[in-house]
Parts: sequence; C-alpha cells; structure tokens
Amino acid sequence: MDTRIKHTHPDDISKSNLLLKKYCNGEVDYYECESRMKHKNGQWIWVLDRGKVNEWDKNGKMLMMSGIREDITERKLAEIKLRESEYRYRSLVEWSPESIIVQRKGKIIYVNPAAIRMFKLVSIDDLLGKSIFDWAHLDSQNLIKERIKMLVAIGDSTPSVELKLITQDRSIIYVKSQALVINYDGKIAVQYSLRDITYKKRIRKFLSQSERNCSFRSMGIKFE
Repeated sequence: MDTRIKHTHPDDISKSNLLLKKYCNGEVDYYECESRMKHKNGQWIWVLDRGKVNEWDKNGKMLMMSGIREDITERKLAEIKLRESEYRYRSLVEWSPESIIVQRKGKIIYVNPAAIRMFKLVSIDDLLGKSIFDWAHLDSQNLIKERIKMLVAIGDSTPSVELKLITQDRSIIYVKSQALVINYDGKIAVQYSLRDITYKKRIRKFLSQSERNCSFRSMGIKFE
C-alpha cells in the first residue's frame, strides 16, 4: 500500500482511497479506479486498477489483495482530446451568427442562441426533444427527408439547400441549410446549419415584381 501511495498522483489519492473504502464496506463488489501513476521514466501514465481482497484478518482488515492494473494512457488522452475538441466546438457554435441545431435519432439535443432567436423562442426547452420536422413547412418536409437519406448514405455532409420553416409565432422564414454528420458527446449526430435568407427572398421578389411592372408599362399597360 505504501508503494501504491508513493507512486499515485497526489490529486488521485483521495479518490482511490474512497473507492477502496467503499469496497471494504461492501458497497461495491470489487475495487475499480482510474488514476495516474508515476512511470519509471518519470512521466505520469493513466492506469485502471481492478481487484478483490483474498484474505481478511479476524477484525475485518485486509491482509492480501489481488487484481490487475491496465495501462489506459492512450484511451485517456484520446478522451481528453475529444473533450477539448467538443469544448472548442461549443465555443464556436455558441457565438455563431448562423443557427445551429444538433439532432440524434430524430430528436433535437442541442441548439445555439442564434437558433432560439431565429425561431422566436422563449428558451432552449422549446426546441429540445423535438424534431426539425416540427418546424418545417409542408413544402419542405419531403426535401428534408431526401437530404437525411442522402446523409445516411454518404455519411458526411450534403450540399446546401433552401428550406421553408415556421417560427413559434407561425410566421414563415426561408433559410439556407446544410446538414453534416458530427461526433457529439462521443456519439454520431446530425448538425443543421441554418442561415436566414428571408429578407433576401423578399428583396428578390420585390425586384422581380418591379421588373415585370416596368415591362408592362413599356407595353402601354397601366396599373391602378
């Protein structure tokens, strides 16, 4: 035990002792702990300890314990790298001017502040647990289904497409949307990036109508 304590990282000793105490008190079936230990080359490595006491004295104190110790440094470093990557991802999308929606198994699990503003919602809870279809206009639902099938088939991303959505106050907005497959909290999910183009659509419609009116006037047709 002295050797174990000597080589265990100071920040992990209390956790290790607590888990060992739980095992000795019969709260768990065996001792299991992930901790850092000093390697003979001077570096800290991550290990996974699993073990059971083979022999107790008459007072219930452990006399002999056996188990295995596995080097899990590579896995732990990968987990740390993934957490850092997810933190950077969240930081970027939180401040993104585009609306970001993440969906897994047909249910929305994350939206950024821009999406809340776009859909004119009170809080994030108005979107979580729902589906992108709940906000899609009937004119765009088949298109969304086709894009999801395409995404499943290629497992990457789809070209941007124009969608017609409905906000909380039942107004219609037009968005440019792109979907891609991402790793979110260690599991596969679909991210929708939505850029509001409603204003541009109205401007184009106005200009198009103006051009038609000019054409009619040149033909001598007057508008009341």
